[in-house]
Amino acid sequence: MIRVNDVSTFSLQEQQYYSRQWILPGMSEQAQQRLKAFKVLLIGAGGLGCPVGLYLAGAGVGTLGIADDDTVDLSNLHRQVVHDVTKLGQLKVISMMQRLEALNPYIRVVPHTIRVSCDTIVSLLADYDLVVDGSDNFATRFLVGDACYLANKPLVQGAVYGFEGQLAVYPSSGPDEKTACHRCVFEIAPPEHLRPSCAEAGVVGVVPGTVGLMMATLAIKMLLPLGPSLTGQLLHYNALTLSTKHYTTARNLSCPLCGNHPTLQNLSAHDSPIQTTCTSPEMEISLLEALQWMNSGAPVIDVREPDELAADCLEGVLNWPLSRWHEATYPSETMLEALQKASSEGHPWLMLCRSGQRSLQATQWLKTRGYPQAVNVAGGMLAWRSGVNSC
Repeated sequence: MIRVNDVSTFSLQEQQYYSRQWILPGMSEQAQQRLKAFKVLLIGAGGLGCPVGLYLAGAGVGTLGIADDDTVDLSNLHRQVVHDVTKLGQLKVISMMQRLEALNPYIRVVPHTIRVSCDTIVSLLADYDLVVDGSDNFATRFLVGDACYLANKPLVQGAVYGFEGQLAVYPSSGPDEKTACHRCVFEIAPPEHLRPSCAEAGVVGVVPGTVGLMMATLAIKMLLPLGPSLTGQLLHYNALTLSTKHYTTARNLSCPLCGNHPTLQNLSAHDSPIQTTCTSPEMEISLLEALQWMNSGAPVIDVREPDELAADCLEGVLNWPLSRWHEATYPSETMLEALQKASSEGHPWLMLCRSGQRSLQATQWLKTRGYPQAVNVAGGMLAWRSGVNSC
């Protein structure tokens, strides 16, 4: 439940400012007081953040925090409509603060000129009641999703790609919460080469504008509350067909963030998903690097099935078939001891399969659960066979 702080009565100027809004059903002076009491953190002052910021400010959300460390560039302006050519080179949060204060002098705008990261996210969220994430990259979205869940902060999240966009709402977590968290819906971020930026993929300005307006609407609906929200759904918007689709989401009991996954709970000291999100070691290493690590005592976890190992294997590998990763009997006590010993000695866990595909999946699975020491051996046994004698 979002808390409400005490606020003073409205001045005559404020009453006139919000007068057209008050006459709507559900938008009384009391509702306006609720909006004035809330503190909303907006992550990103770009294509999504600009319309969100403008309309939350106009609606009278009492405190708007804006977190972004970027500066205004000429290529931003066709979609980032808060900024203009007179602000080129200026920090976006300062440009946006000035615009929102000019739009509504009765609210407070707090600029956070910082990059949202592992080091800043916890303190950044502390003073806010609701988070609206308009960031433009997967790493930040995953970090914000994790942090909001752990901090029990409701989250409105949106994203755009080309002529399409999507929105989701993740309410504050609780012991009886049955709705999906961000990682229930998007467990693992796609690889870097499948993450084109706006500069690479392009974007038409009206799409983030439309999606941003819907994000602002969802934020207001959650704050008041006013009507049903998008909880338990993912909304997809297509600007070319002017159509929307709703997809039902549900809590995933195997979710690395909110699900039940006791098998690996005690393997690592990195028990916070935030730590996992912020850890960015290389996902893969070469065959040569793997050989060097093996010679120093790093364990090899082969995720193939036992019959595959019988035909072609390396001596001394730990067999943990990927098909059995969710079973309570895996990993065995012997394997746990070997992995814990390797971690204490600073060794990575070398993940291996036939071609490197299943082991990459296993590596990603481990990293999302707090085990950054897992690394994939690129090419798997097919690459290994060309340089190492199989047993």
